[in-house]
Amino acid sequence: MLSEYFGGNSKSTMIVTISPTKSDAHITEQTLKTADNAKRVTNCAKINFIETKSCIPEGNAWPEELQKEYDEKRAALYEIYNHTFHIEKNESMILKLKLTECLGEASDQTSVNRDEIDELVAINE
Repeated sequence: MLSEYFGGNSKSTMIVTISPTKSDAHITEQTLKTADNAKRVTNCAKINFIETKSCIPEGNAWPEELQKEYDEKRAALYEIYNHTFHIEKNESMILKLKLTECLGEASDQTSVNRDEIDELVAINE
């Protein structure tokens, strides 16, 4: 279902917020499942080109130097696009690694908190 919205020729970002309260555990679980499903959606963005030949009326041709300038600028833009795409991809991977690290730390802290709660419950019983 999400692939219709996140896939295709676009770049999407999803930010989810979760609640630490026990009463919202079900909603938090569903939110995390939705985010996980969104991560699995793949897309392959590409540049949409308009064929310049179809824009020129028949019998007319672009001057050679204008065509050369156009081709050079088009190649430069394509190169910039490729660099930008790779930079954004690397930034995304770095962000995922940082988030994974934070989630690991939060999970460790949750385990410590659970142990402390269990000890306190045992003492109070």
